[in-house]
Amino acid sequence: MSFIYLHGFASGPASKKASFFKERFSERGVELNVPDLNVPTFRKMTLTSQLDHVDRILTSNQTNQSVLIGSSMGGLVAALSACRSNSVRLLVLLAPGFGIEQRWCDLVDDHRRKQWRETGTIEVFHFASKQNELLDYDFVDDLKNYSSRNMRVSIPTLILHGKHDAVVPIEESVAFKESNPHAELIALEDDHELVNSLDEIWRHVDRFLLDHNA
Repeated sequence: MSFIYLHGFASGPASKKASFFKERFSERGVELNVPDLNVPTFRKMTLTSQLDHVDRILTSNQTNQSVLIGSSMGGLVAALSACRSNSVRLLVLLAPGFGIEQRWCDLVDDHRRKQWRETGTIEVFHFASKQNELLDYDFVDDLKNYSSRNMRVSIPTLILHGKHDAVVPIEESVAFKESNPHAELIALEDDHELVNSLDEIWRHVDRFLLDHNA
């Protein structure tokens, strides 16, 4: 079985949560695969390009059984990937970016959105490079092809979400759980980053994996 961690938007494989999980899995004697989802580059990245990249990783997996762990937008990618591939056995979603297609409309006002469309790019702070980077308008245009509303996932799913998340309200995960009987939701006293709850998160993740023989 392979274990794959999918980082969030404007992040990378060396993020704090990715590094934390790599250490915890290493203690279990397991190698955690943390691919770079800024594909083909951050500027040209779309949800479609990320999903295609994960599809290639899953297809090349010789064990044919994978556990996907996704944070924020990576959580959305993980859930959508599970809908597309029969090789995903378990899901662990950290403050998953459900409702992203609507949230980008809320984050970028009409004036900036018009400028973005006309110029083709917008500047976004990238947490991995620690500087502003350009992102093509194709990113937000591509989101029209996806929706997390009424998403159905038929495999065991553990969701960990902060009660004080101002980026992706926990209500998004509550709605997902209500539509997916295989999902378990743990509400944490934390915000979107979840960095104050890492040890608690790992206890829940370790228990979830053991419960499902992973």
